[in-house]
Amino acid sequence: MLTSLNTEKIGAPLVDALTSVGYWVEHGAKNFEGWDFYDPRTWHDFARCWDDLLLDEYMRDGGTYRFRRYSQLFYSANDGDLTLLPHAPYEQPAVINRLNGGFQRHFGAIEDRLLENRFLKGLMQWMGNSYSAASGHRNWNIKLHPYRIVATQGPGQPSPEGLHRDGVDYICSLMVRKCNVDGGETIVTDVNQNELVRFTLKMPGDIMVADDNIIMHGVSPIQIINRRMSVAYRDVLVVAFTKD
Repeated sequence: MLTSLNTEKIGAPLVDALTSVGYWVEHGAKNFEGWDFYDPRTWHDFARCWDDLLLDEYMRDGGTYRFRRYSQLFYSANDGDLTLLPHAPYEQPAVINRLNGGFQRHFGAIEDRLLENRFLKGLMQWMGNSYSAASGHRNWNIKLHPYRIVATQGPGQPSPEGLHRDGVDYICSLMVRKCNVDGGETIVTDVNQNELVRFTLKMPGDIMVADDNIIMHGVSPIQIINRRMSVAYRDVLVVAFTKD
């Protein structure tokens, strides 16, 4: 069992947005100011974990631009505890993911140093409490997807499946780092694909949260800015909460 921070705090603006329009976007600077689980050193250790992600070898478009790991947690808002679940393959229905759905994908587990990071644990509890306040539900399955999308050999695709839902209850994208890339504009629509908002996660801590039952989202490709540099990437944490 992962150590609990025993916080009952929720994100009131997040709860209000989810129960009204179904999505929420906020700048990292404001988030860092409001999150009591943030401090620069803990964030630095959190962000460094993206340097050890593994190539996604399941891309049916043949792409080698995505690096990732994957693990699942259980969270109960009743006691604030996070529990690491046994490692298992990741699978989505083909109707949800037209590119990579319909089969099991075996990704490397997220390393302990990320799972035990104080910022990550605080963020999961903050999200879990907020989602519980918005929905009235208390127990959650959490799927963690740290992604690095690279653009050194060509455009990188943050959402190669296009505009989509993830087949969960709440989905979050948290910007960790961007290096030497442009692009990556997020579009949010309703389920009929009527556009609601466009924005770009640019700075560390920038975040988008959505009710996946009523919202669709997609992200445009990223491109390298300076080809004389050896690296060009976009690091994002995607977190999916599903009622358990």
